[in-house]
Amino acid sequence: MEKGYWQEPAVLEFEALVASVTPVADGLAVRLDTTYFYPESGGQLADGGTVDGVRILTAQQDEGGPYVILPASTPIEVGARVRCVVDGDLRKKHSQLHTAQHVLSKLLDRSGIATLSFHMTDEDASIEVGMPSVDQPMLESLEDQVEDAICQCLPVSSLFVEPTELASYGVRKVPDLGSARLRLIRIGDLDVNPCGGTHVRCTGEIGAFNIYRTDKVRGNVRLYFVAGLTATLYRRRALAALSSVQRQLACGLGDVVTAVDRLLEQTRFLERESRMLADSLADSIARQLLEDAAQTGTALRVLEGLPGDIVRRIVARLDEPTGPICIMAYTGDASVGQFACVVPAGREPVAARLLENLRERYGAHCGGSGTHIQGRLDIRLDAGQLAELTGLLQSAQ
Repeated sequence: MEKGYWQEPAVLEFEALVASVTPVADGLAVRLDTTYFYPESGGQLADGGTVDGVRILTAQQDEGGPYVILPASTPIEVGARVRCVVDGDLRKKHSQLHTAQHVLSKLLDRSGIATLSFHMTDEDASIEVGMPSVDQPMLESLEDQVEDAICQCLPVSSLFVEPTELASYGVRKVPDLGSARLRLIRIGDLDVNPCGGTHVRCTGEIGAFNIYRTDKVRGNVRLYFVAGLTATLYRRRALAALSSVQRQLACGLGDVVTAVDRLLEQTRFLERESRMLADSLADSIARQLLEDAAQTGTALRVLEGLPGDIVRRIVARLDEPTGPICIMAYTGDASVGQFACVVPAGREPVAARLLENLRERYGAHCGGSGTHIQGRLDIRLDAGQLAELTGLLQSAQ
C-alpha cells in the first residue's frame, strides 16, 4: 500500500481503490491501494475525513499497513473506486503540534536533555524530558528559541535513506528498524530526525507557540505546549476566563493579580473566623448535651440548618458522657438527616442495641463500634418518632 501522506503530504483530496473490507469490533476496516489518511502512531493522532461522503471513525495501521475504520452500515465493496477527503483543519493542527515538537526537542537536545516520549491530544501536545526540574526562566528561553525558529520560516522536508547513511545526517535518535529504509524529517539546518508523522511545509506555518504547563513524572518533567490552531484556541479560552475575572472583580488587567491576592486574603480571614465560630458553637452545644445527660440520664438534640462538619466537632467534644447522647442534624429543609450517638465508656452494648434499633425502626444507614455510632437517615423524624427515639435512649441506659 502506498503511503501518500509521506510522498505528497499536501494532498487532501484523492481517489483510491478499495483493497479489502474487514468487519471489526468498531465497524469496517477498509484498506485502500493508496491512502493520504495518516494513521494514529508515534504519539500523533489520526487524520479525520470522509470516504465517499462517509466520515471515518479513525485511521490506524498494523503489519498490513494503514487503514481506516468506517461505520458498520457503510455500503462499500472491494474493488470500488472511492473519493476521499482528508480533514484539512485537523491535519493542520496535528502537523503544527508535531513540527513544533521536533523544534522543541532539538533545542533541548542541544543542552543534553533527551526527549523520552511524545503525546498529542485534541487540545495540546506534551513531551517527557530527561531532567528533574525546570524553572520559569528556562521555559521562557525555550519559548523564545522556538519562536525564533518559527520566524525564520525554515523549510521542512522529508527524505528516505538507507540505515548505513544515517551517520552522515547526524540524527538525534535512531530507531531500530533493521535494514528498512528510514524516513527523515529535515527542518532547515536545525534538525534531522527519523519520523513517520505529518508536518508543516515550513516552520512559519507553526504560528504561535506556548509552553503553558509542566508536570513531574517518574522523576522527569513533562512539558505541555500548544502551537498554531491549538495556541489560538488556548489564547481565546484564557482571554475569556481573564475577562470574566476582570468583570467579577471590577478591575483592570494590571490589577487582577492584586485583586485576587486581596480576595484570597479575605477568604483566609473568613475561613479562620468561620472555624472559630464553629468551634464556639460546637463547644456550646456539646456542653449543653453533657449537662442534659448528667441531669436526666440521656440527651437528644435536633440541629436544623447546620453542616455535617458541626456535628463532627460536637461529637469530638462529648468526652465521658454520663448517659447516652444522640444528635440529629438536617441541612435546610432536606429530608435526609445525619446522626451521631455517644454512650459512656464501659456501656458499649448499649451502643450496639441502639444501632440495631435505628436500623430496624427507621432504616438508618449506620455503623460504628465501641461507644460511638453514626450514619444517615433517609427520613425526617416527626415529633412522635423523636419521642420514640428518646424512649429508646432511656431504655438503653
